Amino acid sequence: MSTTGPGPSVTSQERIAKDVREVLNAAAALIPKLEQPHPAALKGLRASRTVSKEQLARMSAIVEQSEVLQRLGTFDVEEARETLQFLDAFRPIADQIAALLAAVNHTMEARKARVVDAGLRTYAVAKALARDEESAELYGALDAFRTQMRQSRRRDRNTSA
Repeated sequence: MSTTGPGPSVTSQERIAKDVREVLNAAAALIPKLEQPHPAALKGLRASRTVSKEQLARMSAIVEQSEVLQRLGTFDVEEARETLQFLDAFRPIADQIAALLAAVNHTMEARKARVVDAGLRTYAVAKALARDEESAELYGALDAFRTQMRQSRRRDRNTSA
């Protein structure tokens, strides 16, 4: 006999988040040669930031015009051309993704702030109501809430130290 009941219910927000993750995964799959960041590559990436697209285009032109440099095989003109095209095509997308990330982060913080503000207003009213002898259950609930808040503040102080 199984004692496990139905699994946890999925909220509408979780369904929406799942749909967004699927869309983002599908978009990532469309990007050719997408690479995941790796700490070992950071130094080389940082150094290449100082070289402009114009300088890469100029190096491509120099190699195209020199048989000696072409025979060396140290610079792939086709790869450089494709990379420059990729940079031009995907810069607006990177900017759009960054704007989306900023908007999602802001939305999460703003929504939480509105609920926190409403909670603080409600807490202030509840404290006033709890002074009435007929609101004993409210007083007990608020007392438990205050204890939880104190414990949360102590944890926050200990983890930030």
